Amino acid sequence: MENGKFVDGYSEPTNYYRYSSESSEAKELMEGPRKWAAFFDRQLVLNLKQAPGEPPQQIYKQLNSYQHEWADRYLDDTIKESREIAYYDIAAERNVMELNSHLLNRELIQLWRRLLIPEIQAPLSADQLEVIQIKLAVQATRLVVARKEFIDRAGIDGVYSALPGIINGQLTEIDAALPMLEILKDDSFEDNPHLLFVSAPPQFESVRNNKQLSADYIFMDTELQASRGVQVKTSIDYFSSENTRIYDNQYVTLIDGIVDLGNSKATKGRGNPFDSIPNPGLMSLDFLKFHLSIEKAGRTPALREDIGVLIRAKETARKLSDSKTSFLLQAKKNIQGRIINDLYKN
Repeated sequence: MENGKFVDGYSEPTNYYRYSSESSEAKELMEGPRKWAAFFDRQLVLNLKQAPGEPPQQIYKQLNSYQHEWADRYLDDTIKESREIAYYDIAAERNVMELNSHLLNRELIQLWRRLLIPEIQAPLSADQLEVIQIKLAVQATRLVVARKEFIDRAGIDGVYSALPGIINGQLTEIDAALPMLEILKDDSFEDNPHLLFVSAPPQFESVRNNKQLSADYIFMDTELQASRGVQVKTSIDYFSSENTRIYDNQYVTLIDGIVDLGNSKATKGRGNPFDSIPNPGLMSLDFLKFHLSIEKAGRTPALREDIGVLIRAKETARKLSDSKTSFLLQAKKNIQGRIINDLYKN
């Protein structure tokens, strides 16, 4: 869909979240993340409308400030604290979900630079895109470990916690980014690469005026000025509530974690009507298990300082995944035609 028409569907600005039930502790914790979320909202809207904004050098400085002065320094601690608050306060669970776009943005910042300041940011190569995949998969591995810790903790405490389910949603979003980055790799070999996607900021992800337009990612063609929302679900068939969710197929393409990404494991025991159950994070674990070369990473400047982290993440992936092969290229095949065809509708 042409950018102008696409962004018109998301015309009501979200800016800051406002929850009357939110504690003062949560409000203070979320002040920084919400300020930056509003920044990405504004920049994406201006870009899609081809409206004038800050000079390229100014946007470059702001993106660097976001990455190095906020995300790299505060995001991990903010995520941990938000989980602790949510563990005891159900109303704060949405804060954990808010932070997922920042977890993604920290690794997708190069794609934001390419979109917002093409005068400065050259097209990304396949190797650069692979670095992003690796860093996202490492983040997913940490989330898989955190999910188990919360399941175990809730079992010991004898309480119900929604945090494992929230983390499942976060994992599925990361998993979906890996085959979408494979699509961009194909495009990177073209003379004029023009396909991009970014994590959807609040105005596009938490649409107040029309929930049918909610998207986790915005996939776009920067040459033809076309955009498409992508909504990622852990499993549409497994969760009955997802069967009743309706998304506007003029704006949004659905990705299913089991059907499209292969994120499932065989069920155990009797009485379960499903042959398999959702297993978010498997795509990322298998990416590290089958596709990460520690030797190659050691020769890659962007990864050289993280070798210890990568070795541990790969070992964790080997322990947690029973897969015999990677599903990555099949997942790419599953979603590529659908996203690209939908991108140029209307």
